[in-house]
Amino acid sequence: MVRPSVDDLQFNTLTVTDSGRLVRPFFTDEVKAAVWDCDSYKNPGPDGLNFGFLKEF
Repeated sequence: MVRPSVDDLQFNTLTVTDSGRLVRPFFTDEVKAAVWDCDSYKNPGPDGLNFGFLKEF
């Protein structure tokens, strides 16, 4: 049986600068921009609250 292998694949890696950005705190403006970019009728989780609700309140 022949099994697939990943030996010949080249994966992208993060630079030290990029990896440092993954652990920094979020800014309020970044979170607001991300929410406002989403469709108001999309539901981000199982709680039933859509982005329209989040934008309003």
